[in-house]
Amino acid sequence: MDVGALSKVVKSLFVHFQMPAVMLLQEPVMAVVGAGVRSGLVLDVGWSEAVVNVVYEMRVVGPGKHSRRGGRTYRDLWRKFLREEYSSSSSSNDGDNDQGNGIADWEIEEILSRTGWCRQSSPSHQQDETTITIPLITPTPPKTLTLPFTKLSLPAEKAFFATTTTDSPTPEYPDDDDYSLPELVYRVLRDCPIDVRAAVMQRIIITGGGSYVPGLKKRVIDEVRVLAKCRGWERVGRRVVEKGKGDMPAREEVVVEEGYQWRREATSSPEGQNDKRIVQIEVEREKFLAAVAAGGTGFPLDV
Repeated sequence: MDVGALSKVVKSLFVHFQMPAVMLLQEPVMAVVGAGVRSGLVLDVGWSEAVVNVVYEMRVVGPGKHSRRGGRTYRDLWRKFLREEYSSSSSSNDGDNDQGNGIADWEIEEILSRTGWCRQSSPSHQQDETTITIPLITPTPPKTLTLPFTKLSLPAEKAFFATTTTDSPTPEYPDDDDYSLPELVYRVLRDCPIDVRAAVMQRIIITGGGSYVPGLKKRVIDEVRVLAKCRGWERVGRRVVEKGKGDMPAREEVVVEEGYQWRREATSSPEGQNDKRIVQIEVEREKFLAAVAAGGTGFPLDV
């Protein structure tokens, strides 16, 4: 968030709600606090990407993992799915197969929010033979699709669980985008220290707009449980030492100034420079309002 906008929000809290102090935390920590715990694994399925982070005693542990399997990918797969169904239903007509490209984004989002769902790993949920009628009003000509209910889970299956590794001379070295969401969660848990893993493995918090797909949360947790049971927690395979692996670990610095306290982590970059990032800020009311009245932002440094 921009410093100016953040300053206005904090000022409103101090002036209108008379808060004695405000603490600014990272997003994964806020998700854990909102769940009422101090430690947990946070899977944030956002619009552009899905992020997995581990929070232990109100602190983010490790860099986490990022994947492009987010709401945008889910929406794009729904668009492709509806276009294919529209074209297949029009194939027997007079060649209007490409008119499905005119489906508006708002109609796609409304359809996926009303009918999209995620099937479970157990086969008992895949026997429903109900058909769903979906009217499309924005393409030319308008058309009504009649689809099996089970088929409406395909976009979620491809977006969050299907393997997307492309042809490569080294398929044994996929990146994070190629892994499903349960695989990402399992790998983050596997790489955690034993004490951290014991504290967070029973507290998996799934948040973000993409997590509201019906059945997604249960499917992810069930598959993580199966992966842990089948593979255990031992790393299998060769270990490759990456460049900069021997750098100094992150050092934590707690800075205390009159009316302020913030925690900052310093890590060494491959170029040998120190990269400092702020992970927590606590601001007192009187100090903040005095700094704003003097024409400043109210913060001791640019955040």
